[in-house]
Amino acid sequence: MSRSNKRSGLCVFVFLCLFFSSCSDTGDKYKSEVYIVKSGDIIITPSQFTEELELRKAGYTYNIKDYPSEYNLIVMQIAKDLSEEIVLLHTAREKGITISDEELEKAEKDFLKDYPDDIFKNMLLKNAVEYSLWKKRFKKRLIIDRLIQQELREKIVIKTEDVVKFYEKHKKEEKGDISENELIVQLREEKTEEMYFNWINTVSAKYPVDINKEELK
Repeated sequence: MSRSNKRSGLCVFVFLCLFFSSCSDTGDKYKSEVYIVKSGDIIITPSQFTEELELRKAGYTYNIKDYPSEYNLIVMQIAKDLSEEIVLLHTAREKGITISDEELEKAEKDFLKDYPDDIFKNMLLKNAVEYSLWKKRFKKRLIIDRLIQQELREKIVIKTEDVVKFYEKHKKEEKGDISENELIVQLREEKTEEMYFNWINTVSAKYPVDINKEELK
């Protein structure tokens, strides 16, 4: 996969992440509630899972349910994605990572700058997603990004020789000139991705996730 295609894929992933099902912080009243995915006091209910599934289905130009194998893969991928998100939220809470109302408002304004004339809000309406619900999900994504920033990105040391090797490796895939700062950002993100897989396995062991396979069927 070319680097440009990889970045496009990541952009799609980040956009989908903004629609991740809202994980409920639960107390005793939810202990007997039916769940699809849960870990500790965080659960994904069947209605929340179905909401995420509908959003994924909306991304297809054809009826995905007419293709059982592909449909089942989507269902399993959603379960995997939400399981990982629960682990990340648990870890962020353990680290005391939060987002204040002021930080949320600023991040929201910065995000919407790329969508003038209420384009983004219209996109939400088209997919039957309430703006208030999106905002709650957006806050969760900010918390997770801050966690990754603190635990991974900030710990990466980039040397001059790393930048040179990275440029030589990818210069054929880059179009036009690219500044050293942009190059370092790309390199840092690549190193973050490489570190992430081992790191998420470590934190996942601390917060086991239970997937209700019977309900998932």
